Amino acid sequence: MASSALLALALALDDARIAESFRSIAAAMPGADAGIVSYVPGGAMIEAQAPLGTIAMMCAPDAPAEDVAENIAAALAAGNRVAVGLIDAPGRVLTDVLGTLTGALALDEFWILGDDRHGWQELGDDHVVVAISSSGVRIGDQPRLTHRPEIPLDLIHRYTRVHRFDVAIDTCVVARTRPADPDSTKGSLS
Repeated sequence: MASSALLALALALDDARIAESFRSIAAAMPGADAGIVSYVPGGAMIEAQAPLGTIAMMCAPDAPAEDVAENIAAALAAGNRVAVGLIDAPGRVLTDVLGTLTGALALDEFWILGDDRHGWQELGDDHVVVAISSSGVRIGDQPRLTHRPEIPLDLIHRYTRVHRFDVAIDTCVVARTRPADPDSTKGSLS
């Protein structure tokens, strides 16, 4: 998802704190050229962040609406598809946020699990389960994390994995030529 799309969503949100969270995550989104290239003998190593894939975000009844919204924004910013599962009916603020996202995003980008748009079968086999409650966030099999890292980019990186590629670089030696004699235009190898 582009940062401009997150900014547009921020404008559509009624809750000022959640809208600000969306804006700060949009501002922190890495560009398309984000990555690291390290040169090693005989080649280079390229490291780039990639989305986890499909996120099944399960929300406990006590999950704060702002935390759920921030995690949805970060998962979308990282390029993931997001499906939200609700254990209980959400409060007014979260209902408004989910309604805004459902109305603004494509069916294959964001959906509520169990609604008429998409169901559980849409998750596929390679989804990552995220559990959000008042005590923190658990992403896949990682340890439980506290809410709200200080830096929005850290929140986005929670929803990515690092891909490393080794690239061999062959070197070649170019022979220099020098004129055979000062008046000649032909050269000889040196």
